[in-house]
Amino acid sequence: MSLAPKASIVLGSEQFDTHVQHVTAQLAALPGIGSFRAVFPALTQLSATAGDDASLDLDGGEGSERVLTGVVRVVRRGIRQTEVIVADASFALAELRPATTYRNQSADDVIKALASDAGLTVQADVGLPMAAYVADQRRSAAQHIAMLATLGGALARVNGEGELEVNRPIAAMPDMALKYGREIVACDISSGAAPAAKRIRTGSGPAGSAMAPNALRPTKDPLPSGAADPGNDAIWTPSAILRTPAAAGTAGASGDVAAASAATRIRATAFLIPALRPGLVVDVQDLPGAMSGGPWMLTRVTHTLDARQGGRTVFEGEEASSLDLAALAGAALSAIGGLL
Repeated sequence: MSLAPKASIVLGSEQFDTHVQHVTAQLAALPGIGSFRAVFPALTQLSATAGDDASLDLDGGEGSERVLTGVVRVVRRGIRQTEVIVADASFALAELRPATTYRNQSADDVIKALASDAGLTVQADVGLPMAAYVADQRRSAAQHIAMLATLGGALARVNGEGELEVNRPIAAMPDMALKYGREIVACDISSGAAPAAKRIRTGSGPAGSAMAPNALRPTKDPLPSGAADPGNDAIWTPSAILRTPAAAGTAGASGDVAAASAATRIRATAFLIPALRPGLVVDVQDLPGAMSGGPWMLTRVTHTLDARQGGRTVFEGEEASSLDLAALAGAALSAIGGLL
């Protein structure tokens, strides 16, 4: 049985199922921008202009999958070909430079407010309490959201329908199993030692709750108060938004998880698998020799379909074996609970 990959592209009011010569879709977690580039023959009747709604569906031979929903950003017409570039909702977040202070709102509330300002629908589950947050114009909305997600151990990305998803992995169970010699045709795994020094994000505040009247009162002692002194074994990163023990514990646990996961990374090439996207956890089986590791949480995915060369998917990810952040955060808080 041979697979026949194909693309379906909607640009404005027009749909193209057969004319596309080449399409490349690049998907990344925030603050990266998801986009696709489609190339058509110059004689193709194409009336799309910048600002038109657009979407891309890819079929690797086993069913169509919505890969990206967005807006046409560039139409480039040449003698031999017409090129169209479409970006998803992450582009709107990258353009937005907010100047707002949020008081007594959690990270989820701030993320939802920033997404609303960009006209986006969002599903957020970061669970990071905050007494105040200043969204200044030194960062884009995409950068603010990515930073808040990182503090809470979450990943922010736009799904195929153009909705923003920000959530924390609660387990490393694979969403999909891939096999070398079946879907996977090439693979590289980079294994390094996890950093010995603990990543400690420090805040300052005497309150047990972000809603307490004294939550913004300056204190000389940082949170978490039971953390190791800064030095070779502990790297302190100050963060003014961490005003409660719960927030400091979650942020510290997420830093350790991120450092441990990023020490082992994968880059693999497969036949076109449109369902792969950032945030998905996959297991790669039957790798040759001493190659091992995983499961892997995908951080960047590139889908390519060419009229002559066929389709392929290249994905990058980091080891997901220690992604149970909820358990880590609970352990971190329990360990220092008597000192906070």
